[in-house]
Amino acid sequence: MTKPIAMLNRVVACILAAVLALQCEMVPAGKVEAQQAKKEYTIAVLRLDTKQISEAQGEVITSRLMSTIFQLINSDRYRSSGKTSYTMVERNDMDKIFDQFKVQFSGCVSDSCAIEFGKMLSADRIIFGSVSYVGNSYSLSLKIVDVLTSRAIAIADVRYSGSFDRLLERGVNEIVEQLFIGRKKKSNMKWYFLIGAVIAGAGAGAALIGGSGGGTSGPEPLPLPPDMP
Repeated sequence: MTKPIAMLNRVVACILAAVLALQCEMVPAGKVEAQQAKKEYTIAVLRLDTKQISEAQGEVITSRLMSTIFQLINSDRYRSSGKTSYTMVERNDMDKIFDQFKVQFSGCVSDSCAIEFGKMLSADRIIFGSVSYVGNSYSLSLKIVDVLTSRAIAIADVRYSGSFDRLLERGVNEIVEQLFIGRKKKSNMKWYFLIGAVIAGAGAGAALIGGSGGGTSGPEPLPLPPDMP
């Protein structure tokens, strides 16, 4: 009787460990970031690299991107979220600095290039990326890199079929949300696998106890995890 009970205890311990690991994984990134030392970072947005679209369109979407980011990081919704605080380098200041360095800036597609421009601008973090038109859809890709550590902070991309105006109106808002707020929460599929593991573990424990002659009734069913939003 002692051996089956010990095996059942090990099964239950493994299940509880899986639950705790899953809960830790599902902690929003904002909560982890809020635990770190808070600081207001200076951030700059570089002109987007363009592929298969005109430079004028690239300028339009870069300007829209900068204004959308500025509105978000200064909104009450973002400031009350506990995420990193940012101060944006204005476009006029960027142009003056580039003029001082005699730099003709046309867009960056690599981390090393973006970091060099970030140093010129005295920015803590830099946003760069590209916008392209391939087939019948526009693709917008962005990345935030820490200038000091060269670490990627966030990466996001969106793709829209149809007009450039649609990308400008909806795509920019979506990719800014991805960069600063995060992607949508994952589905509850992991909970389904976890529930299956719980049921299987309980069944195995019941079989062990039943096989040892310890009684005909199995253990009470374990409670299911709460519904996730």
